[in-house]
Amino acid sequence: MNSYATPLRILLALSFVLSATACSDLLKSDRPVDRTWWLEPLEPQSGATTPAAPLGVELSVVPGLDSRRILTLSPEGQLSHYAGANWPDNLPEFLGSLVVRSLQASGRFERVAPVRTGGADACRLHLEARKFYARLDADRQTRSVEIELAGRLDCADESRPVDAAASVPVSGNHMPTVVAAYQQGLDQAMTALLQQVAPPG
Repeated sequence: MNSYATPLRILLALSFVLSATACSDLLKSDRPVDRTWWLEPLEPQSGATTPAAPLGVELSVVPGLDSRRILTLSPEGQLSHYAGANWPDNLPEFLGSLVVRSLQASGRFERVAPVRTGGADACRLHLEARKFYARLDADRQTRSVEIELAGRLDCADESRPVDAAASVPVSGNHMPTVVAAYQQGLDQAMTALLQQVAPPG
């Protein structure tokens, strides 16, 4: 009976070690923890204005930017992202909400909302996000945050182009610094956009 006891103990001990190793693999991961980062709409501008008729906003993004990831662009043109860094939603929804809330906070329009099919908004703002990424240098360090919005504003029989862009320098890959640059760039771009969407009259 003792002849079977030693192999049995070895088998049980080996099973325990394998089981413990499997459990530790489930708890341990080299994948970075996902973190979600936030941006605020542009703060309301001082000075009273008389709100114009409602404004409908339609925002799209160029191919490659439709992502929750915080994107990077290398000098070679490689589009990638910071590990584990996300926006709260995909860029069209998140950036679209920021644009709508920034325009609404300006007080220039009676109401600002995403374009609805069949809506009768007096003015419609059609925007495309052409840049919304961090530009890297040859050492893969963040060099700047780039934001560009372009499109047109249609009000009654008038249509005019709009274009708002920002480039904010960044040093290093520290995410709070990168996100702060995104916030600064968004504020600059929205300030430029507001100067172009004043209702006619």
